[in-house]
Order: sequence, then structure tokens, then C-alpha cells
Amino acid sequence: MRRRPVIVVLAAFLLAVQTLTSATPLATAAQTSLTLASAGSDGKPAPTESGQAALAADGTQTAFVSAAPLKVSGSVPQTAATDSDQPFRVYARNRLAGTTTLLSDAGTGSAAAPTISATGRLVAYEADNEITDENQIDVVDRLATGRGKFDTAGNLVRTQVTGNAGDPRYQRIEPCSINNEALGLGRCGPHLSEDGSTLAYQAQLSPVSPGLAVGVSEGEGTDPAEANLVDFVSAEETGFGGAEFGILSETVSYFNLGTTPIRWTAPPVATAPFHVSGTSCDGDPTTVTLGPDRSCDVTVTVDATASCPRAGVIDVLSGELTTTATTPDGQTGVGLAAMCSANGDITDEAPAIPLVTTPSSVAAGCAPVPTGLPLVAAPQAAEDNEGTPVVDTGAVEVGRPDLQWTTITGIGLLDFDTPDCAVQLVDPVTAKPAGPLPADQPPPCRQNQELGNEIGENDVVPTSCTAYLLVDPQQVATTESLLSLDNVECFFECDQFQNLYVAVTGVRNVVVAKRGPGFTSAVGTVISVDSAGRPIPDATQPSLSTNGRYVAFTAGTEVFRHDTDTAGNGTHRSGATSVVSCQPGAGACRPLAGADFPSISGDGTRIAFLGSVNQVYVRETVPARTLLVSSDRGGGTKPSDGQALDPVISQDGSTIAFSSVASDVLNPPLRFQALNLYLADIGPGTAGVMAVTPDGGPVTGSTAIVQPSLDAHGRIVAFETTRQLLPGAPSDVDSVYTFERFGHLVISPGSVSYGRLIAGLPGQTRTVTVTNTGLGPVTFTGVRVGSPFLLSLESCVGEVLHHGQKCSAIVLFRPVRAGHPTGVLTWTTADDGEPPQQTGVDLGATVVVPTVPLLTVSPTIAYGGEVVRATGVAFPANSVVTLSWNVGLGRATASVGANGQFAVDVVIFPDDVLGARSLLAAGPTGTVLASASFLAAANPEEPPFHRAGS
Repeated sequence: MRRRPVIVVLAAFLLAVQTLTSATPLATAAQTSLTLASAGSDGKPAPTESGQAALAADGTQTAFVSAAPLKVSGSVPQTAATDSDQPFRVYARNRLAGTTTLLSDAGTGSAAAPTISATGRLVAYEADNEITDENQIDVVDRLATGRGKFDTAGNLVRTQVTGNAGDPRYQRIEPCSINNEALGLGRCGPHLSEDGSTLAYQAQLSPVSPGLAVGVSEGEGTDPAEANLVDFVSAEETGFGGAEFGILSETVSYFNLGTTPIRWTAPPVATAPFHVSGTSCDGDPTTVTLGPDRSCDVTVTVDATASCPRAGVIDVLSGELTTTATTPDGQTGVGLAAMCSANGDITDEAPAIPLVTTPSSVAAGCAPVPTGLPLVAAPQAAEDNEGTPVVDTGAVEVGRPDLQWTTITGIGLLDFDTPDCAVQLVDPVTAKPAGPLPADQPPPCRQNQELGNEIGENDVVPTSCTAYLLVDPQQVATTESLLSLDNVECFFECDQFQNLYVAVTGVRNVVVAKRGPGFTSAVGTVISVDSAGRPIPDATQPSLSTNGRYVAFTAGTEVFRHDTDTAGNGTHRSGATSVVSCQPGAGACRPLAGADFPSISGDGTRIAFLGSVNQVYVRETVPARTLLVSSDRGGGTKPSDGQALDPVISQDGSTIAFSSVASDVLNPPLRFQALNLYLADIGPGTAGVMAVTPDGGPVTGSTAIVQPSLDAHGRIVAFETTRQLLPGAPSDVDSVYTFERFGHLVISPGSVSYGRLIAGLPGQTRTVTVTNTGLGPVTFTGVRVGSPFLLSLESCVGEVLHHGQKCSAIVLFRPVRAGHPTGVLTWTTADDGEPPQQTGVDLGATVVVPTVPLLTVSPTIAYGGEVVRATGVAFPANSVVTLSWNVGLGRATASVGANGQFAVDVVIFPDDVLGARSLLAAGPTGTVLASASFLAAANPEEPPFHRAGS
């Protein structure tokens, strides 16, 4: 993963807003609010370092890390700290109530990397024990009983969710400190889905347990805990010929370094040709435990002569000693190695075994040597427990091979022996490494190469070659290979290298998910997999969708999205995984180099990430396209002129927060190129970039604004900075702030008048439009209208309006009786737990009662075959009215009610006369009492077949 430099932030705090297309004025104080979040319940700011803000989706709670012992309103039960140093703690700050709660236990170590559910009820974090390296992930339920209020004594429950029986075998939680951010390493630690159902975290599957030390009784040289290798043959014994090796044994000791007992579920097991011949680590699996600071022993035996595969040549016997326990801390695998020689003395001729360049290499079945791998120097050799040199290549990711080189000096025929493909001796010409070969080094080593030069009749001096090793572990285990110089005459006379072990420990970096509730008893599942369910190497940085179905993660230099739904249906393929770090543009993905730091939206359709040249991008899965977010002058296609950091997307996918040192993210550009925090609105109908901490003067401090966190709709952003942004906040100390931007609703028209209406005629509607002209989003929770007005249709309730977005309501009024009716159309909005707000518009009408008969037709234009509605008012009560056309066919009758009103449908015949006409209403005597104008239109002959009146 790339390291990012510490960057500087501007001296002054100012708010500025820019749309993607044009400049906008500076924000006013009424449009935004800034609050210090890293404070105690007494309001006093944390005087020491605070950071790693995690904002709940509902905006009410901010979790953060601090070294300060803050005043709190509640706390999880505390135990004594394991370290004399003051540990970092995880707190939760109620933004509205101004209270702070302590969520971490000092006894589990320094806490870091909090993540929070949508309501703030669940908070997960990592606890790192610097003494025992027993790192763990805890979850705090702040409403454990499901009743009452957050953080009361019975509701505040902390649970350890890793280090349990449900963890994947060999799971190790790597350290994740608050200092990771300063190195630009991005987010580490766990991630909770907003609904609290799923917890994802990055872990390493490694045979080396930090809580269980492995040693060799009365051994010499390197402790096997360092090289993870137990050697059975002393360096001196190799000089006496193969027959002297015979039956060999070593006693391996296990020591519990942790603070909790290890329960053995079975005795340790050795793979052939090694076997366990005795152990004190056995007994009834249900009762035998290895307590803290306790040890037990295992005796392992091998017949080094009978098991040797090649006559007259020193070979390596390789195996593994594994333990089985209820928790990963008791699960280890240590490599076993023994030099061997069969059928008599060692000769001075090694069999001709080809250099590894093809699948038909020393270890059968190996894949062709990959090209373009990184080339690094192997660690310096140290002596193992039997005094034999060993090169420990360290932890290497399964599926991520590399090339390492070491210098070999001595006398004899070079023989490389390997049990599998974990380490291979390769030709650098074939391998074609990514970088140049090391300068001033001897030529490459080759199998069966003779080292040593004769300078006289009985005098041979050592020579050197460079061994290029393809390190490609095949499984999570330690594998040993042997480089030897076979020359029996030199064993007692040469002080140069004769035998060298190469040990490689294969590990997997994976993303693991556990499902709630509880998480403790849940089985951990590796979800950083391809579409076939195979682990993708080097997976880190998980980000979950709202319900945990989708996970985005980094693997190598790419960002992936995996669908954890294994059911599948007609609309999606179960378990699908795809690369989402794609180049800008629409259509099929073209991978973008150097991608990491993914953040996924709530529905899993948008993934923000950091791509090449440290720019922020967002990938939309529907439709398939990638947008450049941190572009020059906002909305352009050209990257900005400075690097970006830490992108995070809101739950609704509308907003991306990121940091950048560029000067041209806004339009016009800022005056200075320095680090600022930006909010980019990318939702439908919105297009804008806002700077939260922009251009204010020359650079005076050195810090980074890092790891922003957003609420569900991008209204609030929590972030960390060293700059003193508020009076009373500490200076030159990292603090956590929350920045809120408010919406502003504009209603059009400003008041609604229906004008002068006649009682008894059909009702009329008016459309009212609401536009958000503010900086922040607004969430509509309700709408109502006062009688006698009726809500006919509305599109606001349940919607979130971002800047520039609109919704509307249609209000119906039916004139019934004379008067001046009034009412109010009112919308209710509520955001981030704050008190509901109401915004309304006045409604009014004037209704009159006619004194002479009045006839209306609706619609006033129709085609043949359609029906129109005729309405009459002020006609003689309880009479019968005949309706007929002055031109055209058809007639109808209507019964007038006691109120003098009627309504009746009139048919327009298909073959009727076209053109203007009038509908006549005649009384019982045939006298025309009223008329209404009408137009009979011709039917359209071709599409679109618009209806009359449209």
C-alpha cells in the first residue's frame, strides 16, 4: 500500500462554495455550523491528540479516538491497563445532547479505528495490546437490553468479537493505531454496516501466533519464533555422512504469552516424514488448557536416513508441526526441517537438476516463472536453532510472489532442493524482474554450478554467485528449501557457506465478515473473494453497504466489489465480484492503476476510491461509468493540480468528502495550494463542490485533514485537523470537528390564490414547487393542508432535496359555498435528529354564487368518440334540463337538484360535425337558459395520438 506524505493545512478557517459550472457566493454563518466533537460531557476540549472520527448515518453520534481522559456521562466496565503508557480510548459524542461516553476498556489495550452503525447504537473498534500483540476487535452495544436509553448502566455492553471459535483458522488482527493516518495509510480496522447486521474487518491468516511462543529445548542460535523453523540436524553432523543422521528428535516448547487460557482440542500433529513421539500438550480436549505464562512440550522425531530421497546428496526433509485450539491464538504452524543423506557417504558430485525456468522444474507442477515481479534483497542470513544459516524471507502473501536475491560464497557443487513451489531458484533473464539487477553482484547462481577456484595443486579458494529466488508460497504455512554446496572434502577445512535454509511463511491478507446480532458466536467468513469464491490476494480496507450485502475492498492496486448474496435470482448473479477501480468514462471497465481507499454507498451501486496520481473517482455500477470527482475547477475531465486523500461517500451516494492539496478544485482556483477538505455533491440534479476549510492565507502549520466521515445524506461531515478552527479549541493538537451545512427551502409561488370561483363548478388545482437553495440537504417527513383545500398529489414526503433539487405538491379546491376560504400547505422536514422544521405557503380563494343559470363544459376540446362533462349552476331547482348542440348530433337530459346544480356526461359522436359549436341548456319549456362554447376536433391519423385538451 502506498505511503502518503504528511501535508500542510491553511492558517485561517473560511467557508467557500463553488458549483461545478459557475461561482457562488461565500457561505454565511446561517448556512453552516461548526462544532468541536472531541470534548467531554463537561464541554472541555480534549487537550491531547484526538482523531479517527466516525459519524453515525443519522448524524447524532460521533465516535472518535483520544488519548485524553475526558469527563464522561457513561462508560463500559473498566479493567486495569496492561501498559503503563496512557492508552488511546474510543469515545462517542452525542452531538445534540453534548454528552460523551467511554466505549473502550483500558485493560484490552490501546483502542483505535472506531466504526458506528446508523443510529449510533453499535460501535466497533480495534484494541491493540502492545505487550502481547493479542489484538482484537470489540463491539459495544449501547442499548443492549433493547429498552430505555443509550449508555445507561445496563445497556452499555462491550463484547470481544474476534479471538473466538468462529474465527477463520490462523486469524491474526494486525495493529491499527491512530498514527496510521499520519503516514497516509488510509483506513484500517473494522467496518460496520449501517443497519448493524454485519461487521467486516481486515485480518491476516498466518501460522505464526502472536500469543503462543514456540521454542526448542536446549537449542542454539536463532529462536524458531523468529524464523518459524525448527532444525533437527546440527551443522557439525552434516560432515559425518548420511549414516550418522539416523533417528533425530527435537523437543518443541509452547509458551502462552497472552492473558487468556488456550484450550487444546487435540494434541499437536506433525506432517510426514516427521511424527510426534511424545507430548505434554494433550489430555482430555475438553479440560486441558494452557494458562497465561504456562508452557507445554512436544517431542518430534524423524528418520533422516530412511526418508532421504536422493543417494549421496544432502537434501532437505520438510514438514510442519501444527496445533489445534478453540481460538486462533492457540493455532500455530511451525516449519520442520532436517538435512538428510541416504545410502552412505556424501559424494562430491550432485545430480544435474535444471535451473527452474519451466513447469518441469525441481518441484514438479510449478507454474511458469512470472515476469515483471519486484526484486528485493533477501534478509541477511542468521543461524537457526542448530547453527545452520537460514534466510527468513518473512511473511509473503499467498498469490503475490516476488523475487529475492542473496549472495552465495563457498566451495562445491551448488544444489538447490525444494519440496514445493514456495521457493524456486530462477534465472533472472527468464524472470525479467521489474527493476534492474543489483549492481556489483556476482553472476546468477545455477543448479549444479561449481563454486571455488583452484590456485594451486592443493589449494582451492571460494567463489560467489547471486541466487535469485522466486518466493511464491502456496499455502498458509512455513516451507523450507535448502541451498547446499556438496563437497565432502571441504566440510572440515572451509569456513565458508556449505548449507543454507531458505524459509518462507505464506500468509493471506483477507477481509472477514461476521453477522450479528451478537457477533461473538458468529462464524467468520472470508468475503474478499472472486466470483468463484477464491480468496483474492492482499485484501484490505473493507467498506460495507447498508445491509452488508455488498463489500468494497482493496487488493493490490485494484478496488473490487463483491456481492455476498449467494442465493442469486433472475436479476443478479450470486457471489459476483468485479473490479470497480475503472478509468473515467462509460461502458466496460478499463482498470485504473494504483487504486485504493474504497468507500461504498448504501445500496452498493456507487464506490468512491482513490486512483492514479492520487485523484478521487466514483464508479457507478448502473449505468456502468466512472466519474472524476477531484477534477480541475470541479466537474472537468482533467485531474486537479494536487494529490487527494481519504475519499468517503455518503450512504445515499449523493456526496463525497475528500481532502486535497490542489488549488484548482474550485472555480475560480484558490490563491494557495494547500490541504483543504471538500464536499462534492454528485447526486441526480446536483452538481457542486464545496470547500470546508479553504484558502485563507500562507501555510503556517503542518498537519493533515484526514479521514472525513459523512452522515447519510452528506449534510454533516466529521473530520480531524490540527488547526484551531474554533475559539477555545486546543491549538497544535489534532481535534475532531463536525461541520453541518443547512438547507433553505424556497416555495413558488410565494402564496397561492385560486382567484374568483363560482360555487358549484368543478374544482381547480394549483401546483406548488419547493426548491432547496441552501448548501445542505433537506429531508421531507410530512405534508398537510388545511380544509377546505385537499392534497391531490405530492412528490416531497420521503425525499431528500440537495442543493438545486425540487419537489412539488398539487392542491385541489372545490368551490361549494360563497366566501373567502383560506388554508396553509405545510411541509415538515427533519434532519440528523434535530427538531422538525415546518415550511408553509398560504392558500386562498374567493367563491361567489351566480344569480342566473351558468353552464360549463370540461374539457372544452374533444375528439369524436370522447365524452365531456357538462355542469350547471343556478338552474331552476328540481327541474329537467335538455342539453343539445347548436351544430352536431346528440342530446342529453339532466335532473337539476334542490341546490340548482347538475352534472352530466355528453358524448361526441365519431362522425359528428367538426369545428366550433355551442352546447345549449334548455328548460322544460324549451327556452335556452345558458350555453357553453366547445370545439370538436379531428381525430389524429398517426401517432402520437394526443388526447384532447393535452
